[in-house]
Amino acid sequence: MQGFYTKAELQLLVQRRDTRRPLAGLRINTGIVERYYQQRAIRAIADTFEQGRQREALVVMATGAGKTRTVIALVDLLMRSNWVKRVLSLADRNALVNQAVNAFKKLRRNRQLGHLIRNGSMEVGRLYESPFTEIAPHGPDALFPSDDVDRIISILHSVRATAAPVPEVA
Repeated sequence: MQGFYTKAELQLLVQRRDTRRPLAGLRINTGIVERYYQQRAIRAIADTFEQGRQREALVVMATGAGKTRTVIALVDLLMRSNWVKRVLSLADRNALVNQAVNAFKKLRRNRQLGHLIRNGSMEVGRLYESPFTEIAPHGPDALFPSDDVDRIISILHSVRATAAPVPEVA
C-alpha cells in the first residue's frame, strides 16, 4: 500500500459494501453458462468471496470446458450484485485475449482490452498514455484506489514476465 484512502475512496468503499447483495441470492445467467460444472465453479468462487477468505480467483479447467464463459458469467454475477464495477482480465496469449474480448463484448465494452488485442502484452507506462488517459487524464490513479493500482501494475509485470513472445512477421 502506498498511501491512505482519500475521503471519496472511503465513501465509495462504504457505499459499495452497503449496496452489494448476497451472491447466493442471485441466479447465474444460464444464457452465458449452461453446464453444471461451470455453475458449480461460479458458486464455489462466490462462496469464497462472500466468506471473506479471498478477493482473487484462478479458474483452471480443461481445454474446451468453457473457462471464458465461466468467467464472464462470474463477472456478470458480481456486477449485478454490486460487488464490482470494473474487472481486470489477463491472458498469456493473443489468441486467448481475442477469445475473451469477443466474449466480454457481449457483456461490457472495454477500451483497454482493445489495446491489448492490437499490441499483445502491455508496458505499465501505457496506463498513463492515450487511449487510457482519455478515460482518466491522470492515469489509473484517478480511477482506482492506490492499492488497486499497485495490484494492476504487479499483475501487468507478472504477465509480461511469463507471456510467450509474439513472433515477428516479415
